[in-house]
Amino acid sequence: MLKLHQISEVRVYCGPGAIIAITGKPLSEARSAINRAIGRRENIGITKLNLNYLEGALENLNIKYFRHTCTDRKTLLQLVLTVLKKDVRYIVHITGHYVTILNGHLVDNHYRFGTEVKDCRWKSKLVKNYIEISENSH
Repeated sequence: MLKLHQISEVRVYCGPGAIIAITGKPLSEARSAINRAIGRRENIGITKLNLNYLEGALENLNIKYFRHTCTDRKTLLQLVLTVLKKDVRYIVHITGHYVTILNGHLVDNHYRFGTEVKDCRWKSKLVKNYIEISENSH
């Protein structure tokens, strides 16, 4: 059964948080995968993260995905209600932030234990891109 993992660690930025929520791996492994994608030492902290490096980290963790670009100015809530498929995990890039979504449920570094998208403070943020995680990825 697919799920989003809670983010038990505190002071996690959104990029590593998205990887933790998708994979369930600890922060050290998420940070290491991101730093390998960037091409720097594996133990350096992550604050801001380019989408290409996030995708590189997914590849380093053998996570299969497909990137979609949102060209029609949908809000996060609109995307969840009209575009995202049921039983598929997503990393959604909203303005300056990454969140993970599964069946209208959101986990990110602010909602570490999850909340419904309709109840989160990001629901009216515009979506830039969203990454569909393949179901055969862990």
